[in-house]
Amino acid sequence: NGARPGGVLEHPGILKDPEKLRESWNQVYQGTRNSHKVAVLEEGMKYHSIGIAPEDAQFLETRKYQVNEICRIFRVPPHLVGDLERATFSNIEHQSIEFVQHTIRPWIVRWEQAIARALLSAEERTIYFARIDELGNSDLYEAQMTGGQFSTPKLMSIEGLEKLRKNVKGSSTVMAGWTYRYNRVSGFYNPTIAKGGNRIYFSADFPKQSYGGRDIWYIDRAKGSEATAEWQMPKNASDSVVRLNSKSKEDYPFIVADTVMYLTSDRAGGKGGYDLYVSHLRKMEFDVLDTVDSVMKKVKRDVWTEPINLDTTYNTKSNDYNLIGNSKLVMFMSNRAGGKGRDDIWLPQPYRADPDFEISPEMALVEPKGFHWVLFFFDFNKSEMKPEYLVQLDELVSAMKEFPGALFEISGHTDTRGSDQYNMKLSDVRAKYVRKLLIERGIKAEDMVAVGKGFHDPVIPNAQTEPEHEQNRRVDIKILNE
Repeated sequence: NGARPGGVLEHPGILKDPEKLRESWNQVYQGTRNSHKVAVLEEGMKYHSIGIAPEDAQFLETRKYQVNEICRIFRVPPHLVGDLERATFSNIEHQSIEFVQHTIRPWIVRWEQAIARALLSAEERTIYFARIDELGNSDLYEAQMTGGQFSTPKLMSIEGLEKLRKNVKGSSTVMAGWTYRYNRVSGFYNPTIAKGGNRIYFSADFPKQSYGGRDIWYIDRAKGSEATAEWQMPKNASDSVVRLNSKSKEDYPFIVADTVMYLTSDRAGGKGGYDLYVSHLRKMEFDVLDTVDSVMKKVKRDVWTEPINLDTTYNTKSNDYNLIGNSKLVMFMSNRAGGKGRDDIWLPQPYRADPDFEISPEMALVEPKGFHWVLFFFDFNKSEMKPEYLVQLDELVSAMKEFPGALFEISGHTDTRGSDQYNMKLSDVRAKYVRKLLIERGIKAEDMVAVGKGFHDPVIPNAQTEPEHEQNRRVDIKILNE
């Protein structure tokens, strides 16, 4: 009949008048007015509740809703907090994947971006660039990263260039003082940072102190209370004896480790129109006349060497210019044949030989082809390191000097072709070759241990192609006493 009693009274014996007991029980405990009264049971009787009270049922349902609501707020699948009511074998995996994609990943990206912003150095928070105004004059500007975005660019404050300018018939002149303005179109072009942001190299057509055409110049950050601007007066980067600049055009300087400069020039002796060159900062000794004592004295000064033309990997009969990069990637611009348009961005293709055998240890060792802070890669059939790769040694030396007291392991490796005995010998020679180069650049011999590991520690196991073999032919530099 659909009756649903709320509970049952159990008596251990036989009741003579159960109806009377029921009426007595209902009279005392039935109804909302009598709810929550304390029942007194006699003769060993027990009360058994059959259903759940509505308020209790409502409370449990509310608890379940609270769990789902919390999961909804924090975008967490209910099964991760133990609610398996709607979880099935087929959908639980997809819920976990969606949790990673739509909940975890966005937060990780935000954290990564926030950490990157917080850890940016002062140098990395500032960008410098040249801007040409409506009169055709090119100036240097800077912008700071604040709050995740760059500020409005402001004109850089440079000594000698703070004079009042007066427009004259569509041109711009400076009324007095040292000036980079002349014949309307002149100024600063293509800046690059050096010395931790305390020096900026750039190209310019300045009329004074120039060697002809467009030269490479630099400005240093001003120091001291007597400074009249944030940056010192521009200086020509070329020495008067050893010429970085020429009568032709030098442009697009790019500095690596403060000791190597890549630049572009259309000077005589190149392979095409504009070519890529490399110069190194060296301390050289010169004989200088002492005008006071009228005697010759030896003076040492830092000098950029005469630029060396890069090989055909970088230079062609076309215009090749504006090389930039880091320890992992190098790019430059060119209008050479095979591009997508007029001037394209190119990545240099590494030289690849196609020998049938690995070179012997007695033969001249190959040059490192790339540097990823801890690795040198080796190719076949090369006896000397090209000048453009010396920068990678300089970067390694700079990194090693940041760990005084460290003991470095220089380990040589080969590809899997050839016998074990042969490759162990070859890898040992490679390691000693790199160790010798590092000693020549100021790293103490006692701070390095050279070992050969043959083909027993490959980067790419079971290498098949030549590029894969190339990555296994390397020298690793690691710290042993970390």
